[in-house]
Amino acid sequence: MFVIVVGLLIALIFTVFGLRMVRNATEMARRHKEGIALWALNAGVPATSRFAWPAALFRCIGVLSALAGTAAALFAVAALIVTV
Repeated sequence: MFVIVVGLLIALIFTVFGLRMVRNATEMARRHKEGIALWALNAGVPATSRFAWPAALFRCIGVLSALAGTAAALFAVAALIVTV
């Protein structure tokens, strides 16, 4: 029973993280690009030497995380129903 409750909490964390990432994908991509530019400035290399992730990639990662969390929550609820 304890393992099922912990599984539900972990599933909730994955779902919330994924939804947050989907909502903030554009901002995260902008910050990632700024971080690359700052790194290039400090290292003295051209900023084009590193690839900046597009916002769509952040959204895809967020969707996959949210789906994994939702699936884990469904499995945990099914296990809870079976055990009770």
